[in-house]
Amino acid sequence: MFSADIRRSEEACNGQLKLAYLLGNIRTQENAYLNLRSEAQHKRQAGDMVTLGVISMMVMIMIDCALCQTEIEQPACKVRIVTPDPCEAVHLVSRSDWGAVDPTQKTPLDLPVSMTSIHHTLTEGCCNVPQCSARLQAIQSKQMTVMNFDDIGCNFLVGNDGRIYEGRGWTNKGQLIQEYDELSHSICFIGNYTEDAPSWFALDSAKKWIECGVNKDYIVHQYMLFGHREKDNSTQCPGDCLFSIIARWPHFPYFK
Repeated sequence: MFSADIRRSEEACNGQLKLAYLLGNIRTQENAYLNLRSEAQHKRQAGDMVTLGVISMMVMIMIDCALCQTEIEQPACKVRIVTPDPCEAVHLVSRSDWGAVDPTQKTPLDLPVSMTSIHHTLTEGCCNVPQCSARLQAIQSKQMTVMNFDDIGCNFLVGNDGRIYEGRGWTNKGQLIQEYDELSHSICFIGNYTEDAPSWFALDSAKKWIECGVNKDYIVHQYMLFGHREKDNSTQCPGDCLFSIIARWPHFPYFK
């Protein structure tokens, strides 16, 4: 059943995924290309024998290496890429910075948790701190006043600007999937991802933030990743397109 769902979801957003990951893989090569081209032009003006052909070959090697890089390290890629600390690679916007109100109460989690759940907010998306802050304030207000939540429901939220926005944080129980709230952290993508994909920056930051939680012992190393819909038949959260993306992430139970 899950494989069929995933295949149908892939058809809806496969083109967006290819574009997002291609842009993500080669975005770090763009500056390198511009620097190399500038250097070549400078050396030509100075009478140096370095040609643009050599420079172009170097750029092609760099791009080929970027394209062969996937979720799993590829032995064909000979360039060693040093991965920074995932906790420092992501910008966290604190509750006070996005204008959160205080929760009515907090329930501590028993750490480390064994699961991470993925959601979408079913609101408009956002691409900068003011936009995302406005979305979060509206979400928190609705969840606390209409739905009688103690606080905003998610542990963390992700904007299309690639920033992580603090919800209930690492140490407090979320309020989204009842019996699973005490076993997991929830990560919510701000927006509606039924037909559209989140930005590459949002997806990359979410994966890094989960890795950060593992490194800091907030999440067990062999955690399970799942979409909200898998534990609650009444919802299609996190949307077909986003669900088809996380189905390819490590630790997803049906990952092939």
